[in-house]
Amino acid sequence: MMKMPAAAQLAVLLRRIPPSTPRNLWLLTAGVVAFHNLWVIHATQEATALLVFSLLCWWGALTCMEDRLESLRPHPSRSGMVLGTLVLAWCLIRSSLILDRDAVIYALAPLEVISLALLCVPIRQIRAFWHQIVILSLVPLSLIGQNIYPERLLSVTTATMASILLSVVGFDVTTNERVVTISRVASVSVLKACSGYEQIAQVISIAIIFLLAFPLQDLRNKTSVLALAPVIAIVSNTFRVALLTLIIYAQALTGSENQWWFDFFHDGEGSLVFSGIAVCIFSWFYLKVLDKELGPPPPPTRPSFTPLDR
Repeated sequence: MMKMPAAAQLAVLLRRIPPSTPRNLWLLTAGVVAFHNLWVIHATQEATALLVFSLLCWWGALTCMEDRLESLRPHPSRSGMVLGTLVLAWCLIRSSLILDRDAVIYALAPLEVISLALLCVPIRQIRAFWHQIVILSLVPLSLIGQNIYPERLLSVTTATMASILLSVVGFDVTTNERVVTISRVASVSVLKACSGYEQIAQVISIAIIFLLAFPLQDLRNKTSVLALAPVIAIVSNTFRVALLTLIIYAQALTGSENQWWFDFFHDGEGSLVFSGIAVCIFSWFYLKVLDKELGPPPPPTRPSFTPLDR
């Protein structure tokens, strides 16, 4: 069997590249902008949670416009194209100056999605992208929420719930506000970083994305899923705090000084495991509510046969 020449292989690859239509160029620009935003967060921020949260929001923005991708026909106005280009250029230039603790990192995503909307539709039609703008606006709102949520109440509640969980399992546990102690040997203090705010923000964001992408009709169902989202996150973080307490207790009994497991579930990627569990539980519950609203599928229809004339 003869091997295809390199020039012919290159020609085949080039034919597979989508044509440079306005739709394809806009989609390419949107993909590059989203990737650049995530790369800036990865390169400048130590907290993995912000990267995961931003990735979640970009995914939600794409999900909400998935049904419009085939019919997408960019037709920006001249003023909108100029404004969108200027905003996007400012975001790209400003992102090169971002250091670790720079609040501008939270504002880039909504500004970039607004600029992409201006490059796709006239200014008066920008409301067609309101789903995407709302979802990416959750990124700066998460920063504001870090300063206004009841941290002490949430920390004490989490410590109490973790103590109850460990007591049910059979451990001798005492609680002093936010401090959980097992057998007076090992203690864990639930401080701001362990209060569960990040998990709550992620699950609530998933709830908003689902309500926009797969809307519910019943107001009671909408209210229930929004109310259940933080509860699932708090319960998930309670199991995390209980696990951290058990790790410290095991180290005290064995005399080990190895902090790897504690650091992994406290500061490392292991802390995202419980966020993922909370998101999966909420997604399962939301789909159950959505299936209940849609009702059972219609029974299959049997084909009707007409007797043949003899």
